[in-house]
Amino acid sequence: MTQIDTGELKAIARRNYNRIPPTRGDSTKSYFHEVLMWLAEWSGVKKVRQTVAPGYCAFVLAPEIVSGDVPQGAEKLSFFKEDQTPLLGGNIYLTGYAINQVFRYPGTCGDLDETIRMLEEKGISDLPFVAFDTDSQTVYVFAEGGEKMTWRFPLRVDLPRPFTIDV
Repeated sequence: MTQIDTGELKAIARRNYNRIPPTRGDSTKSYFHEVLMWLAEWSGVKKVRQTVAPGYCAFVLAPEIVSGDVPQGAEKLSFFKEDQTPLLGGNIYLTGYAINQVFRYPGTCGDLDETIRMLEEKGISDLPFVAFDTDSQTVYVFAEGGEKMTWRFPLRVDLPRPFTIDV
C-alpha cells in the first residue's frame, strides 16, 4: 500500500483549491468542493487510514432531509467533520451543503453497485452524491444522482483538470 503524508495532500489541495470557481454555499458545486476537500484531509490522517472500516460510502446532498426529523433506519451524527471517523466504509451519509448536519444509514457496501443499490432502496439515488472507496481512496462523483458518473479519480494523485462542474 502506497503511503502518502499530510504535507503531500495539502500540496495537492492547494494546487487544486481554485479549480472549482467560488460559488454560493448552497450550490451543488460548493457541496462537491466541501466533500472532496474533507475527503482529501481525511485521507491524509495516517492513523485513521490504518483503522478504517473497508468498503464504499456515499455522501448524499440532502439538505431538505437533514433539516427535518431523522429518517427511519438512520442515526444523527454530531461533530461528524471533526471526529475523522474511521467508520466511513459501507455507510450512506445524508448531509447538508456544509456537512454540518449528518444522518448515517449503516451499511456494508462493498462496491459501487451495492452503494447505488442501497441509495435506491432508501429512495435517494436521484440526489447528487459522492461515493468513496476507503480502501483504494477512489472518488466517484454523481453530479445528477442516478447511475451516470460525472467523474472518477483516486485521491492519491492530482485532481482531474480542469476541476469544474457544470450543474
